[in-house]
Amino acid sequence: MKVLLVNASHPAYNLGLEKAAVWWNRHGADAERGTEFTRLFELPEAVWISAVFSWHVPYLIEVARNALDDGCLVEVGGPGTFGVRDLIQRTTGLIPQATPDTRFEREAGA
Repeated sequence: MKVLLVNASHPAYNLGLEKAAVWWNRHGADAERGTEFTRLFELPEAVWISAVFSWHVPYLIEVARNALDDGCLVEVGGPGTFGVRDLIQRTTGLIPQATPDTRFEREAGA
């Protein structure tokens, strides 16, 4: 499975996304880190987008909507989504993971 992990708060370090990359790779996926979703290359099956800061949420929403429009499985989250969860859900239909994710909380960060 090809997975794109987008750091909406780039160039800020995103520990949660680094842990997700380790988790995905450990589960046999080809996890690639990026700063955008583009249709120029082979589309990933899944796109995870994380925002460290709330002022990056509009970009997170834009990336999520583009990936959803192209039929990708999409998850969004990060600490920047906490105060705007309702906005994200209204605009994308996705429920953001605003707290540590138990799937990969115990993974090592890079």
